[in-house]
Amino acid sequence: MTVKSRLLLSTSAALCASLPLVVAFARAQSGAAPQAPPPRLYRTYGKKAPEVYKNIQVLKDIDSTELIPTMQYFADSLGVGCDFCHVPAGSDKDEKATKLEARKMILMTREINKNHFDGTKEVTCTVCHRGAALPVFYPAIPEEGARRSASPAPQAPANLPSADQIFDRYLEAVGGAAALQKISTRIEKGALIYGDSKTPYEVFAKAPDKRVAITHDPDGDTISAFNGTSAWLEINAPSPPGRDLTPSETAAAKLDADLKFALDARQILQRLTVLPPEKIDGREMYVVSGKPENMKPVRLYFDVQTGLLTRVLRYTEVALGFTPVQIDYADYRAVDGVKIPFRRTQTRPSGRSVIQIDTVQQNVPIDESKFAKSPPH
Repeated sequence: MTVKSRLLLSTSAALCASLPLVVAFARAQSGAAPQAPPPRLYRTYGKKAPEVYKNIQVLKDIDSTELIPTMQYFADSLGVGCDFCHVPAGSDKDEKATKLEARKMILMTREINKNHFDGTKEVTCTVCHRGAALPVFYPAIPEEGARRSASPAPQAPANLPSADQIFDRYLEAVGGAAALQKISTRIEKGALIYGDSKTPYEVFAKAPDKRVAITHDPDGDTISAFNGTSAWLEINAPSPPGRDLTPSETAAAKLDADLKFALDARQILQRLTVLPPEKIDGREMYVVSGKPENMKPVRLYFDVQTGLLTRVLRYTEVALGFTPVQIDYADYRAVDGVKIPFRRTQTRPSGRSVIQIDTVQQNVPIDESKFAKSPPH
């Protein structure tokens, strides 16, 4: 199994930020799934799954770009690999009973949500499976001596700052509005780290919201991009198999692409709510919930002492549920008067990767062609 093949089977939720995890997961799972068929050029949003893939029986109504993220969601929800349902001879074969059972479960969850929850995704694979191949049908038996007691719902202290106060502090902590407004472009160079693997990695960003991330693999580049309106993935460019990102993935990519997020956050996020404080690595965090366009609400964690953004937790929608994506920010350093996190840890159910930035250049020219799709082959 090549990295390229496995990448085609992995999801790319929030890809402008989570591209490294897609690459890293591909390496970690090498050999765990059947060889992907040759790509059908570029998978453009707007075609239904049966128009692109063979033997689609129950997911006929979803866009072709949503199929692979949905398959990855199944794998994450059950804690399995692609070969749990698919045979090495081809992913379109029906030789495994688990694949036939999966179709029944898809129909079941859709019917439950349609009849009882107005079609919203309340009952999902994760509700019953919780990362296990078989659902848990019974309550857990506590360990000897353990006592179970009801825990009251956490209440936010009365003296918490408002969302506006928290964002004001964040803006001040990164350098202030005047310093951010001076930044027009940013080029970051560093490495994607996954286990013992370390791969060159670059980010090109241009205000207000264009961004491309490139992982330089030995067998070719992997590119994730957002050009201000649309987002896509290319693998082994410039002659890529690739696909447009789904609407949910594109919304996440747009969030990542905002070069001046600390300045724009209150315009991007609606229904801002301050939640009870939490701790990360022993440090107290203010927690703010806000809803970006076309996404479920995200949670932002701000260090009480420094005011800096420490974590973002968000969810990418797929056909049968939602995939969590957690990004932790650390090693903030000032560049041209603006503090930037030089270390970003990205975690999803399928694995964890780290982006370590080594150098940053700002306000240098970036040609518009950098934010264009490679021509199809």
